Parts: sequence; C-alpha cells; structure tokens
Amino acid sequence: MARKYTTTSRQINFFEDHFEHSHPSTQKAVTNSWAGPFGERFFPLIDEAIFDPLYASSGRPSAPISLLYGACILQQLHGISDDELLLRIMTDLTFQYALHTTTNEMPPFSKSTLRRFKTRLIMHYIATDNDLFNICTQDILKKLKAEPEPVPKFLRRAGKLTAESLRPASKKHNKTETAK
Repeated sequence: MARKYTTTSRQINFFEDHFEHSHPSTQKAVTNSWAGPFGERFFPLIDEAIFDPLYASSGRPSAPISLLYGACILQQLHGISDDELLLRIMTDLTFQYALHTTTNEMPPFSKSTLRRFKTRLIMHYIATDNDLFNICTQDILKKLKAEPEPVPKFLRRAGKLTAESLRPASKKHNKTETAK
C-alpha cells in the first residue's frame, strides 16, 4: 500500500527545521537555487495516485511515493549514485528543501526501499509498456506549463526521463532483451 505524503499531512516541527534555523543568506541561496522551483513548484504537483498499480491496497504502507519519485528525479538530473543521493538527502539543505524533508533527522527511506521502487517501476513498464515514471513527469510538466511563470530549464529536462533511465548504467539494455 502506498503511503500518501502531502505538505499538509507531513509533521512539521519548526524547532528541528534545518531550513528555518539556517542563516537568512543560506535560506535565500537555497530558494534561489534549483531547489526553490523544485520544492515549491514541481514537488507539490506529484500525483501519487499514478503509482497505485505498483502497490497492494492493503498491508503496511511503503515510504511516501512522492519522496521516492522526487528523489529519483533529482538523482537523474544530478547524475549521482544511490549512495550519493542518500548522503545528499541527509546532509545537503538544497536536497532537503526540494524534497520537503528539512525536519527529518533520519533519511526518509533506505537504499533498498529506493531500489525496490525503481525495480517496481521498471518491471511494471516491461510487463505493461506503461511508463508510470514518465507519465507522472509529463503530468507535472503539463501543470507547470499552464502556470504564468516559465518552467525552469532543468525541470524541462526531467520530461525526457523514463523508467528505463532508472536502471543502473551496467544493466541498461533493450526492453526486449530484459523480457526474455
């Protein structure tokens, strides 16, 4: 079962918020960087219902889908490994701001949870030819284009990402070969 994660449902603890307690110049730098548009415009538009086919309707909830999806987008846009991604989510205020995890003391998910999410996306794509990862990205970009502000270039680059792009470099091959 997928756990829904919205900015209104997340627990906000201002006493432990890394962003709120940082220097105003740091806050300005973060909001003016790529993390500002990602966290303020892109991340809130994630429609977690798109990923419902990946999860059972009962059982223990998974890590929040919006965090896993958002982390995958950031990983692909920055060209970093799973280990580097988790390190940046724990230590880098820009990643925390972008994913709305500035109050977290621990990572919001483990490396194995991230890998299972990617595997589910890839296997669903192979089985159904339905790329949920790209569908969600295109949905967000369509909503962003309807806004009066222009879509930042790095967010437009996200539109080219597919479930196939989530494979580790050593395992990328043709879809028909994988199905065999």
